[in-house]
This record gives sequence, C-alpha cells and structure tokens, in this order.
Amino acid sequence: MLGVPFAHRGSTMKGMDCVGFVWCALRNAGAYVPELYAYGRWAEPLGLMHQMEMYADEVKLDEVKPGDIYLLRIGDVEQHLAIYTGDGRMIHVLELSGGRRGAVTEHDITIPWHKRIVSAWRWKQNLWLA
Repeated sequence: MLGVPFAHRGSTMKGMDCVGFVWCALRNAGAYVPELYAYGRWAEPLGLMHQMEMYADEVKLDEVKPGDIYLLRIGDVEQHLAIYTGDGRMIHVLELSGGRRGAVTEHDITIPWHKRIVSAWRWKQNLWLA
C-alpha cells in the first residue's frame, strides 16, 4: 500500500486516510475488522478507537510488535492512527499542509513522531481469520 495517495474518508487503493489505511491493512492481513460505517456515519479515528476497545487489547509502548496499531496525538487531539512495522518504524497516511497531497509512507519513529504516540493496540488473537 506504500504510495497510495491520501483521500479524506478513503479506504481503497485509489486513496485512503489513516482509518481507511488501518482498516485495509488489517483486512488484508486476515483479521476480522468491523465495517467503517457505524450508525450511518464514517468511523473517525476516535470512533475506530472506541470500536478497537472491543476488538483489540492495549499494549505497553515498550512491548509493541509489528502489526500493532498506534494512536497518535496531532495538535491537542488524539486523532491519528499508524501501524508499527518493527525496527523502530511505522507506516501511516497523513494529509499534508499547504495543499500538498500525502500518501501512505513508512519511516523511522523519530522526533516529532515518538512524542505524539499516545497508546498502542494489538488485535485480539481470536479475530484473526487465517
């Protein structure tokens, strides 16, 4: 999925946001993931996190494994999702400022990203279909 462009509320290879990216990545990896639409509206990151409390367990930040999901703070709000890929790296999609289009990208978790990580979540074992 690297290089897929940012698209607000997107969840396809034509474009996705951070929620759509995590949803697609989990589904592609063989996990049961609830639908993104709930109660007639899009599941924003915080809505997905509320759902994740039913489908995932919070893990200590020093115990993350590849595939775990990070919740990050952007500004003053916990509103961004990323996936830990191992070796101090994460993959996510972000809307860029100044009219530039973002894309799914992987990079080292360095300043400022490591300071923005709020929590980590691991999908429950019994929800893996394969």
